[in-house]
Amino acid sequence: MDEITPVPGPASSHEQLSDHRRNFDAVAAPASFEDISRDVRSEDAVPDSPFAFSTTQLHKLLTYGNLTALEVFGGLRGLATGLRANTSAGLSADEFRLTGTLSFDEAVMSARDNREPHIQESLPHRSIGQGLSLRIGEDHDNSFIDRRRIYGANRLPRRPQKSFLRLMWIAFNDKLLILLTISACISLAIGIYRSVDNITKDSNIEWVDGVTVVVAILVIVFASAATDWQKNHKFEKLNQRKLQRDVAVMRQGRIQHVSVYDVMVGDVLHVEAGEVLAADGVLIQGSGLHVDESSVSGETELVHKTLANDHDPIHATHADPFLFSGTTICRGVSQYLVTSVGANSTYGRTLVSLREDIEETPLQARLGRLGKQLIIFGAAAGSVFFLILFIRFMANLIFLFSFVLAFFLVIWLHLFVVLSFWLSMDFLLMTSDNCVYL
Repeated sequence: MDEITPVPGPASSHEQLSDHRRNFDAVAAPASFEDISRDVRSEDAVPDSPFAFSTTQLHKLLTYGNLTALEVFGGLRGLATGLRANTSAGLSADEFRLTGTLSFDEAVMSARDNREPHIQESLPHRSIGQGLSLRIGEDHDNSFIDRRRIYGANRLPRRPQKSFLRLMWIAFNDKLLILLTISACISLAIGIYRSVDNITKDSNIEWVDGVTVVVAILVIVFASAATDWQKNHKFEKLNQRKLQRDVAVMRQGRIQHVSVYDVMVGDVLHVEAGEVLAADGVLIQGSGLHVDESSVSGETELVHKTLANDHDPIHATHADPFLFSGTTICRGVSQYLVTSVGANSTYGRTLVSLREDIEETPLQARLGRLGKQLIIFGAAAGSVFFLILFIRFMANLIFLFSFVLAFFLVIWLHLFVVLSFWLSMDFLLMTSDNCVYL
């Protein structure tokens, strides 16, 4: 493929924005070379890694986003050396495992001395079973095993889905269903009590009402959980189909079209106008490249991406060769070296941090308020009916008490009359017998 000739020119107003648009990360970048080098080298190296740089160090390179930070990595040449990549021919399609290890200092020094790096020998890799996958959610592939192990694949980790029982519990946590459940339990308990009562002969099926309400609640909860589970499953499949696309990548010196999920750290991607960048990286060559970075920095003005040698020595500091995943190429063509993929990329970190439960919509909020009003109305109506029945019950008790009291009063008065009559008769008999003197 013919090399893309960059278009030289003076620094434009778009280039002047590069010093002010790195505010999307909370950490402010140190200005000096020593501070950046100290910050980058403070990260511990990944054990048993054949590469010179870790994912955190590469993320800091994109976070600082200036030529000083790139110089800490030895420039573009040192960055490619540390990633065991080739900026001219790309990765080898036959790469399986990488032998030896490469240190940070060796990658930088070899790039500055313009020599081949010294690869240190390492212990043999531990064999991995053919039936095992390197990462959850990734298909087993024998190519680029070390790159997948250290830098991951270009896909986000699957969002943990709620289990069916969890969805049923969420559906049951509705105030109206809770109120119905309490009412059904009370009705069922009273129905069972009255059904087993020997005194009441005509109430053997009063428990059916409570059972009917309980069954209706179970059907509602099960149907709601099944709908939510099916919706989440289809939504996940739809997102996978939407993100699935092919990208142009250079491997073994020629352009190939591969799945976006097969892009690796160290690949050389070829992008043109209208494409959305699939990974973070550093520009290798380009012509009239303008990028919309509003999804990352929030700025709507296009950013002109250039290399240091595209400018005269006075304006070389305005060069901006850093590309971010999720941004859109608006004009120009380019090739860039991939430095971060998947959840380690800028766009991937943003998506992972935003993975929260979906907030309720205004319609759901209005339906929730309507449900609360229905619950209040139902509770008030139930309280009124309960009060009426309680008063009726108490009235029946008062009537029964009055009947019993009247019965005892009648008996008491009857006994009093009989006793008075008996005493009177006895007094008369005693008077007739001259036993009593008046």
